[in-house]
Amino acid sequence: IGARNNSDDFTATFAAVGNYSAGSAASNLSITTVAPAAMAISPITTAYGSTTGVTVTATESGTAGVVTGGIVTFGTSGSVGGSFNPVSCTLSAAGTCTTLYLPSGTLVAGDYSNDITASFAAVGNYKSAMESASLIVNKILPSVILNITPNPVLVQNTVTLTATVSSAVSSPSGTVSFYDGSTTTPLGTSTVSAGTAILPVSTLTVGSHSITAIYSGDTNFLTQTSSPVSEAVQDFSLILSAPSGSTSTRTIVPGGSTSYTLVVSPVGGSTFPAPIGFTATGLPTGAIMTITPQTLAAGSGTTPVDRKSTRLNSSHITI
Repeated sequence: IGARNNSDDFTATFAAVGNYSAGSAASNLSITTVAPAAMAISPITTAYGSTTGVTVTATESGTAGVVTGGIVTFGTSGSVGGSFNPVSCTLSAAGTCTTLYLPSGTLVAGDYSNDITASFAAVGNYKSAMESASLIVNKILPSVILNITPNPVLVQNTVTLTATVSSAVSSPSGTVSFYDGSTTTPLGTSTVSAGTAILPVSTLTVGSHSITAIYSGDTNFLTQTSSPVSEAVQDFSLILSAPSGSTSTRTIVPGGSTSYTLVVSPVGGSTFPAPIGFTATGLPTGAIMTITPQTLAAGSGTTPVDRKSTRLNSSHITI
């Protein structure tokens, strides 16, 4: 029997007896509504910055099974805000109704506990009821791009590691740590500012280095690793080439001169990644040294460099 409250549902007729005449009386049958056995709202999950609506499904069931025909009205509480389309829907034969939730603005990643509500109207044998659910806003991955300049570089010179951390939603904050190969100790860590983290490094050894940048993550963004970038660190060698029949040590009489050739070759590559300049120091008083050429341009390969020494005063020198 369904919930009801009708008058005169039950009557009793009393026959005359003794000193009492016949009579009758009536009474009401009242069957009250009960609370639904269960209400539920489907999990509500979205990504930080998402503009796509989230499908929300509400269900209701009673002691006799699913509840149908009732009206469910959706809303929000707390700080999430947003709208539903439609705001209200009718429970189907399966005891469900579905709407689309659209957050207002960009919600910070996190768990908005019980901020989505569904109000179930009274229907049939069941009272009205309220149910709530949490909205989960997940962090997203940013883009991390690593650039290294110059590349290649001469050993002991400074290279600049620049990580660009970006997202179409907002500017990530946090730090970036730079790593050389599989080492667990970073070359250094830099704070992200205006979308970039910059680290100058001058400690890379001669050879090829696989450099990566690892972003720390923040409130709205997950940690992310850049693709590796190969950095070539080169050196150069100097080989003294003395004239045929002579040694590397030579005595020059006053007014005389002598010449040597230095063979300069790149190490770790076929050309020099940067210009190389030559100077002479520690010459005796009165001595002059001429170097030709004085500079090798970037991109040059193995090059002979002539060095000529001249003694101008009256004493001898040995070189």
